[in-house]
Amino acid sequence: MHRRCFTLNKHDRYVQRLYDRIKDDYDAVERHVILESRKCRQAEIDILAYKNDEVYVFEVKCSYRFVKAKKQLLRILRLLRKPATAYFYCGSADRLECVAKAAY
Repeated sequence: MHRRCFTLNKHDRYVQRLYDRIKDDYDAVERHVILESRKCRQAEIDILAYKNDEVYVFEVKCSYRFVKAKKQLLRILRLLRKPATAYFYCGSADRLECVAKAAY
């Protein structure tokens, strides 16, 4: 019997690190959530968390690419069409920042 051994890439290790850091603070936490329309895949959310009927979206980047993360998060908030708070996490700096709040 062969065992398959694999290692996570850097991005997925940072997603796991953030997940481990926040999982006890929320009612439910999901990783790698796909937003799809009937025709195609719209976006992937690195971490989606819920607490007291509130939604929290986390975008993880390996390096400090705030502008790209903000652009992706604002697009995700538009696609969700519900009140949500968006956060950017830089894995190399271990830094978490609030980017935007959407109130629909």
